[in-house]
Amino acid sequence: MAGEGKAKNNKLNNVLNEMLRPIFYLIVGVICIIFDQQFLDISGYVLGAGMILAGIIFVIIYLTREAIDNINRNEMLLGMGSIALGIILLLRVDLFTSELFPVILAGMVILSGAAKLQLMVNMIKLKLAGWLPTLFVALLNIAIGVVLVIAPEFMAEVLIIVIGGGLVFSALSDIVFIIYYDKQLKDKKGPETVPYREIES
Repeated sequence: MAGEGKAKNNKLNNVLNEMLRPIFYLIVGVICIIFDQQFLDISGYVLGAGMILAGIIFVIIYLTREAIDNINRNEMLLGMGSIALGIILLLRVDLFTSELFPVILAGMVILSGAAKLQLMVNMIKLKLAGWLPTLFVALLNIAIGVVLVIAPEFMAEVLIIVIGGGLVFSALSDIVFIIYYDKQLKDKKGPETVPYREIES
């Protein structure tokens, strides 16, 4: 029974580790679409609080995982770093300009594309189906992110809404590909396969 409990805890940790980023993207994207300019006005506070929350989750994941599974894992470092940066941002939110925040959000869309490229490489190495759609969506993510970074003037008034849509698309496609990849791994190697961690820390 103890072994079964540990297995369930490990599975929960793996799910949290996989889904943390896309869920965060989804929340931020929806907020951008709904609140638009109002979100820009409080973006520094929101990002600071989000970084602190994400950091706490990373630390919890690290502390609740089996010690042997923490070898070569950096969630503790990432978590404490995220918490520290979040606190600094809340204390000096005046330094966080409306011009910088959209670029950061666009960079998150590009990061999602890069994560899918990593996933595609894993799929090719493991000879799993579906790597071509993964490549297409990855390149689309990166292209959208680059366009948002160099956003043309005519997009200025709706930029945050467009970025929000890009983040929602990134999050939903991440979740779909994570689930699809994990299912293929289980079919290939059996139910004991450890789920894919989209970005190895």
